[in-house]
Amino acid sequence: MKKILFFIRNFANYDHLAPIIVELSKTKKINILIVYCDSLYDYNNDPHHILFSKFKNIKIINTVSSLKKNLSFLNITTILTERIYYLIKSEFLFKILHKLQTFQKLNIEKTLKSKIIQSLNEPVLGIFDYSKSDFINSIKDTIYRKKGVCINIPHWVWIWQNKLRCNDMLSFNTDNPYEYGSFDHRDICIVENKKSVEILKELKVSPRKIIFLGSARFSHNWVLKKNELLNEKKIKISNNKSIKILFLCPKIWDNIFWDELIRSINLISNVKNAKLIIQYHPNVKYSSLKKLSQNILDKNNVFISSNDYSTSQLISWSDVVFNINTTVFFEALIKNKLLVNLNHLHINQFYFQNKKYYYETINRDELVEILSDIRKLINKNKKSKDLKDLFNSTIYNKNKNPNKVIANYLLTLSK
Repeated sequence: MKKILFFIRNFANYDHLAPIIVELSKTKKINILIVYCDSLYDYNNDPHHILFSKFKNIKIINTVSSLKKNLSFLNITTILTERIYYLIKSEFLFKILHKLQTFQKLNIEKTLKSKIIQSLNEPVLGIFDYSKSDFINSIKDTIYRKKGVCINIPHWVWIWQNKLRCNDMLSFNTDNPYEYGSFDHRDICIVENKKSVEILKELKVSPRKIIFLGSARFSHNWVLKKNELLNEKKIKISNNKSIKILFLCPKIWDNIFWDELIRSINLISNVKNAKLIIQYHPNVKYSSLKKLSQNILDKNNVFISSNDYSTSQLISWSDVVFNINTTVFFEALIKNKLLVNLNHLHINQFYFQNKKYYYETINRDELVEILSDIRKLINKNKKSKDLKDLFNSTIYNKNKNPNKVIANYLLTLSK
């Protein structure tokens, strides 16, 4: 029986691999192991973990959780510091917490690496996500020594034209100018669009090692059944007459104009008869919550999304999605939601332009104009759109059937 190991680091990683794991689980000839390998992520509360824990033919190696429960001085100190930080939000305390978590991570990885390497006693297929660390490199080396194969599957859809996408990118990385993740020259690289193919070729990856399959995460079939499969409950905020608005916050380091972002949220919250949910990116929680002024948070029509709801649930609930520099907007389009890309809030650039599918702003004036006509635009948007041109350049391989994206992953991994 073939053995496939999925190495999961975080929610985004799990989110993009879940549709592939679900389909592979239907194949009796494959033994699936899911390995958790990041000490900073809470796997037990991830909806994908809850789902796959019920599958009899999937084994989850959750050594991370058991190691974190070990009541060592390091773990206890880290837990206490984290709880105090969430109460007082001190920058100084955050720095201490970061150092403690780093020590904890290294300590756990050392034990986890030893356990995984001991279990790799036969050729396996290892699935990774273009991440790099001494831990990952050791696992890959062991897989190759045992005559196995390593495949990288991205936890993103590449949408950017510019290379310096983050706050701290001030010069070009000559070895990897796009900062396109990391990979071993021996790895097979699966990609989601032609832009990623171009980047990997520019990085001297052999064309024989590149497989263009599209995005399993944003395949129509998966998007439309994901909420039900993960048993995600409906959101009860608002009534039928309210305009349901979802505001998707970006990561804190994504070249964002945060002061203008706050002004934009304030403008959106003033829309008559609207309910606004603000969904923070998982990496935003430490820095930008406090930037929201209290007068916005005190409004009875503004809600900060908790961990009770996923982004997919929130998109299903919404009438309109305001997006900044995140790729989950593809799901909003698939679900036929009015989409507004707030391009005036960041300095990054998409490599595609398809304004016929969504609205975008280049200044505050355009945002105000959209808000003044928001109900009319929502009603106009209810007509279904042909998204083929946009999706063929971003999340599908136009030479393959878009309804068979996941099936093509299954075929490739089986081979």
